[in-house]
Amino acid sequence: WGTMFGYFSLESDAETVKRITFYKHKETPGLGGEVDKDWFKNNFIGKKLIDESGNLVSVEVVKGYVSSTDPYAKHKVDGISGATITGRGITTFLKEDLKKYNPYFAKIRKLNEIGSL
Repeated sequence: WGTMFGYFSLESDAETVKRITFYKHKETPGLGGEVDKDWFKNNFIGKKLIDESGNLVSVEVVKGYVSSTDPYAKHKVDGISGATITGRGITTFLKEDLKKYNPYFAKIRKLNEIGSL
């Protein structure tokens, strides 16, 4: 129902989610308001932003649950029941904002590759 404010951090590999948190939103309590609950935020920890080809795919909030057999599960998190639009909004803003920083993150990933040779 309005702009969401939060923080998103990555591990030093510049492709693994370290943490996400929301500190201000106008979401409905018990529905989209669940974005600030640990059970939701913890779903992002360890998710990957980059696919096997090195392309930015970000993290997608899916309707329902992420299947453990889904080959793309490492790029997806469980959605919030009754908050599909909130989930879509999070998915969109993450991908769009991460695109802006991806050239910088790509340099970090390249330096990490060089350092591990």
